[in-house]
Amino acid sequence: MTKEGYLKIKDFLLSHKPLLYIAAALYRFGVAAVYLSYPLFLLILIINKNLYCIRSVLVCGIGFVLLTLFRKYVNAERPYERFGFTPLIKKETKGCSFPSRHTFSAAIIGMSLLAVFPVWGGTVLGLAAIMAALRVVLGVHFIKDTAAGLLIGIVFGLFSFI
Repeated sequence: MTKEGYLKIKDFLLSHKPLLYIAAALYRFGVAAVYLSYPLFLLILIINKNLYCIRSVLVCGIGFVLLTLFRKYVNAERPYERFGFTPLIKKETKGCSFPSRHTFSAAIIGMSLLAVFPVWGGTVLGLAAIMAALRVVLGVHFIKDTAAGLLIGIVFGLFSFI
């Protein structure tokens, strides 16, 4: 997306504050729902003595570390850095934009859940897609960042869990 595209979205949301509040609240809800789902999922597995718990922790953890190292190596700029604007959610991180780690994490968690609880996993994957879109709309990532994070999480999950 271009600077003009981000600024149009930003201006639109700032002139329609209820939509901005809804977008920010939906984003925060998605993050909370995904990141509360994972420990709850692991707890259910532990209570049921399901060894899939170990696999899930290892795959999600290894994926997270590998993605973090790759992001650090690439060190891509964020939209607000490149275009000089303030994002619509508080974010001051410099670089490490590609791929989106939030989106990857939500996708890999969704894939882990999908293998055991398909409806729950599908719901988390849906939230991951919504989070991906909102991270772009709110100005903290480029579309390629969130699309790559989502795709890498899903593909890594397909090879690891399905």
